[in-house]
Amino acid sequence: MNILISQLGVADPIQNNRDASMLHIYRHYPIQQVILLDTGATKYKQKDYLKALNSVRPLSAGDLELRSFRTINPASYADCQNVILKTLIKSLKKYQGQGVKVFLNATSGTSALTSCVYAVSQLFNNVTAIEVQKETRAENKRTEEPTIADLIDSNLDARPNQPNRCKEVPKSSLMLPLANAFNAATVKAPKQDKQDKQDKQAKQGKQDKQDKQAKQSKVLPAVKDTAILVEGPSDVDYIKLILKQYKSKTLVFPCGGCSNAIDAYEVLKEAYSEVFVVLDGDVSAGERAKLTKVAGNNTHFLRKQAIEAYFSWSDIKDKSGKEKKATAKKATYKDVQQLEKELLPVFKRWGILPK
Repeated sequence: MNILISQLGVADPIQNNRDASMLHIYRHYPIQQVILLDTGATKYKQKDYLKALNSVRPLSAGDLELRSFRTINPASYADCQNVILKTLIKSLKKYQGQGVKVFLNATSGTSALTSCVYAVSQLFNNVTAIEVQKETRAENKRTEEPTIADLIDSNLDARPNQPNRCKEVPKSSLMLPLANAFNAATVKAPKQDKQDKQDKQAKQGKQDKQDKQAKQSKVLPAVKDTAILVEGPSDVDYIKLILKQYKSKTLVFPCGGCSNAIDAYEVLKEAYSEVFVVLDGDVSAGERAKLTKVAGNNTHFLRKQAIEAYFSWSDIKDKSGKEKKATAKKATYKDVQQLEKELLPVFKRWGILPK
């Protein structure tokens, strides 16, 4: 049996005359059962999602389950880790050894939610996380709220010869530390806190010694033990473009905004020996002080309001100008060279890149 587990986003099930991620995965994989996670972003009822799924191929009402998580904040790493992650791991453990293959939607929802999806997909051999590329060629946008019937009738992905926008997330040994940290957090008992603190101090002492030795021998720390935290998924792509030029395999994670940065930093610190934070320049003085208190010199706030403000094609102006929404465009290395000039000395100081 093949099962799809998907958090519901505001775009589901169809937006701008195209499948949203949940429906697109169902269209291109032989799914027999669907579990939907409702964190409050849903606009439709369970029967409406069933109609959308049935527009692709038949699915009985008994094979669609809607689980409600409306009491949590889906943007909070702490809430997602304590509730959503525990639920996912409990469900996935139940399916092990039963010939069940599980597909996880890694596109819908907040950065905190998708981080949980990426993590658990690394823990189970029978689980595959799937990203769905957005279709930019949208047509016939509506100003009024459409019915499910309207959405189904105007869905261009239902036409023949439409592209498959699904991409399976590969298993990666670089992601395992984060996955194991998430997993450990779900089974940790209160009595372990003291021992955990002692273990953490011992680990930090050992790491300090290794860093000192590495510095003396001019050898960089292992890149697999290093991670960078940024605000959004697009920021991840921009930073990766820079790191790729220097063949750095340092991992980059989104936190979904500065309000989640401390929670995300603490989760990553459980998994990686060094975690660095790069946030937009519009972060308030209060938020800067809180994060700097936790992460110290491992933080950098951009000089400009947002990463997109470094690009010539962006509508965002710097801090002295009026804030506008960033122009949606796929960046190239040429686009990020202005950003690179600012971050290159920072990355060298952190030891991510050689001096």
